[in-house]
Amino acid sequence: MKPTKNAAINIPPNVQRSILGTLLIRPELYYRVAEQIRDFMFDERFRPIAREMFDQLREGQKVSLHRLADALPDLTEEVLQLHNYSDSFQFSANCKHLKNVYLKRENIRLLRKAADQLGTDEEPQTVLSQFDNERELLQDTFLGQKDELHSDLLETMDQIRETAKLRQEGRLRGIPTGLPRQDQLFYGWQKGDYIILAARPGLGKTTLALDYMLAALEAQIPVLFISLEMTRYSIYRKLASKLTGIPVKDMMRGLDEDQSAIIWQCLEKLYDEPLLVLDNKSLSGKWPNIRDRIRMLHRRKGFQLIIIDYLQLIQSSYKSGNRNQQLEEISRQIKSLAVEIDGAIIALCQLNRSGESSGSHRPMLWQLRDSGSLEQDTDVVQFLYRENYYDHDTANLDVELIIAKNRMSGELGTIVLEFDREGGRYREKVV
Repeated sequence: MKPTKNAAINIPPNVQRSILGTLLIRPELYYRVAEQIRDFMFDERFRPIAREMFDQLREGQKVSLHRLADALPDLTEEVLQLHNYSDSFQFSANCKHLKNVYLKRENIRLLRKAADQLGTDEEPQTVLSQFDNERELLQDTFLGQKDELHSDLLETMDQIRETAKLRQEGRLRGIPTGLPRQDQLFYGWQKGDYIILAARPGLGKTTLALDYMLAALEAQIPVLFISLEMTRYSIYRKLASKLTGIPVKDMMRGLDEDQSAIIWQCLEKLYDEPLLVLDNKSLSGKWPNIRDRIRMLHRRKGFQLIIIDYLQLIQSSYKSGNRNQQLEEISRQIKSLAVEIDGAIIALCQLNRSGESSGSHRPMLWQLRDSGSLEQDTDVVQFLYRENYYDHDTANLDVELIIAKNRMSGELGTIVLEFDREGGRYREKVV
C-alpha cells in the first residue's frame, strides 16, 4: 500500500503517547530534550497534556497523574493510559521525529503563506525577505540556551583578552576611522554599530565617508559603498583623486599622458582592494532590495563596513505612514541588519533647515527627530559643521566633526578637521 501524500507531515499518535509516557516514568530525560521539543509541537489532542506535564517538570517536580487528571478532566482517560506507552529505548528517536515533523509542517505553512502573498500586490523582495526572517526565527526556536550562554560568556572573555593584546600592540579592535581622536572615542567602528553622519548639503559628508572607506581598506577591511546620489564612476573618480592628488575637475577636462598613467596605476591598485561600489544603476533604491543585496554580498564577500549615501534617498516598500515614519522603520532595520551581519553600517543623512531659524546653525540631535527620530536606534551620531558655510566673510575654514551620540563610551565632543585640498582628504587639525 502506497503512503499518502500527507504521511510525511503526520506523526502517529502512539509516537506522541510514547514521548509523554516515557517522561511520566523517567522525568529526568526531559532535561536532555527540553530545548528540542515544545508543547506546541504536539497535535491538538496531546498538546494540553504536554503543556501541563512540561510545566510540572520545569518546576523540578515529578509528573503527578492526579495533578494532570485534575487539570485536564476531559482527557483523564488518555492521561491514565500514558504509562502503557513508555519506551526509553525509542525516546530520543521519537523526539527527533516529532521535531522534524513540526519543522516540515511549519516550512510548508511559510511557503504557502509566501505563495499567497506573491499573488497580491506585495513586492516580491519584501515577501521573500519576510519568508527568510520567519524561517530564521523558526530555527532559533531550537537553540540550546544554556549552551549558547556558556559559549557567549567564553567569547566575551576572549574578546576582552584580545582587546588587551591589541592595545599592547598599539592596534584597534574595531575598524579604523582614519581619525586618531575618533578612534580613541569609539575604539574604531565596532561590529553591530549603526552610525549616522549628518550635515547640510555640500558640507562634505561623502568626502568624509570616503576617507572612512580608505582607512578601512588600508587595514584590509572589506568595504561596500552604496551610492544613491552619485554614479559609481563618480565615486571611483573621487577615490582616485584622493589617492593621487589629481583634482576631479582635471579628470573631467582631460588629463595629459603622465596624469593618465598615474590614474591608471591608482585604479589598478583599487582593483586589488576588498571594495565594491554600487549605485542606482546597479541596485534598486528600495530598502528591501538594498537590505537583501547587503546580506547576499556579506555572505559571499565578507564586507565588514557598509556605507550608504544617503539615508533619505532610500525608498520605502511600506505604503502606510508618512515619510518620517517610513524612515524610522528603515532606520530600525538598518540597526538590526548591522547586528545580523556582525558589521558596521554608516548611513549618511541630510539635515533639514529646521534648526537654522533659531539663530544657531550648529546641528543638534533634535534636528534628526524631524527626519523621523533617527537617532534612537544609532550607536553613533556625528555632524559636520563649517562656520563659513553660513558666514561667507569669515576667515575660519575649519570643519567641526561633532560627536553628538556615543553609545560605546558615552564620551562626546568636537574634533576639529582641516581639508587637505591637494589630497582631497580630511585630517585632524593640530592645535
